[in-house]
Amino acid sequence: MYLNRICKYCGNEFVARTTQTKYCSHKCSQRSYKARVRNVKKKKSDNQTFLIRNKPIIDVIAKEFLTVKDTALLLNISTKTIYRLIEKGTIKAIRLSERKVLVKRTDIDKEFTKDYKPAVKKVKPIPPPEIEYYTYKEIEQIYNLSKNSVWKIIKKQKIPTIMRNNKLHIDKIKIDRYFKRTRKDVSHITEWYSVQDVVEKYNVGERQVHRKVYEKKIPKRRDGRFVYLSKSDIDKVYSK
Repeated sequence: MYLNRICKYCGNEFVARTTQTKYCSHKCSQRSYKARVRNVKKKKSDNQTFLIRNKPIIDVIAKEFLTVKDTALLLNISTKTIYRLIEKGTIKAIRLSERKVLVKRTDIDKEFTKDYKPAVKKVKPIPPPEIEYYTYKEIEQIYNLSKNSVWKIIKKQKIPTIMRNNKLHIDKIKIDRYFKRTRKDVSHITEWYSVQDVVEKYNVGERQVHRKVYEKKIPKRRDGRFVYLSKSDIDKVYSK
């Protein structure tokens, strides 16, 4: 009987005499045997390497009670994080002494069997439409402030804001109330000094002028980069 077969080692076609013949020659049969032996040795060596490399984790898994270092190794995180989780109560632990803290391994397993509940992001409720708002630009124009100063006031006073049409809107009532409390009404003042006018007229330094304005709470207004001071109030202060 003659059969056409494919050699399992070299892949060439050959004519076999039985259905059990796997190789085209004795040489291919020997090479296939040696390759199988090598693969068995390689697999055994890889298993040994795996056991040596993972021996610390295998030993930890076999323990019933774990130290902080063991727990960090098991979860693949730092010991600082483990201490933080213990303080928060996420990981249950027993403190035997100042330097000895033990964690039960089954408690860690239970934490991973719990159903995961993703944190729900708190969405700020949209204020009712009847509330009036200012934009950044409106506050800058009305109160003569820079955008950075407006943002500092909003953050410090925790004034409510809302996004509309990709623009930040600020609660109008809270802004007006803040400036009414912190600033005097200057709408009736018609005559103003610049800081340089005060320096030249009364022969004082700029720092002294700003200190007097702060101490005596002299009304002022801002026009771009320039600050103007109430003429009547400055004259009262420096004429004494």
